Amino acid sequence: MLVQKAEIACCEGYDRIVFAFEGFHHPTWKVRYVHAPIQQCASGNNIAVTGNAFLQISMDTAQAHTDAGQPTITERDRHLNCRNLKQLVLTCDFEAKVGFVLGLASKKPYRLIELQNPTRLVVDVKN
Repeated sequence: MLVQKAEIACCEGYDRIVFAFEGFHHPTWKVRYVHAPIQQCASGNNIAVTGNAFLQISMDTAQAHTDAGQPTITERDRHLNCRNLKQLVLTCDFEAKVGFVLGLASKKPYRLIELQNPTRLVVDVKN
């Protein structure tokens, strides 16, 4: 399944990221807080991410590029001006695994919402 886009919204009470997918099967995902240093999945190289807390979003059976190798997520490192969400970094696009890390000003509760037609994963983080 292709990760087509990652849209950001700075809202009253929460910051939101929406991942939109294209394809026929449903990816599996895991969301959890992780500690620095943040690493790229294939190389193991450390990645600088702005923030005091880091929320990792891991997707299996997904890719952020076409079969021809063209990226579907063109902004792979986005600095943001939301209340809590400060940076979005693509940390993995390798062997049917896609990963993102959200750099946050502080560790806050989050919720996940799964939507269909088209398939989307919504991550809301309190601000």
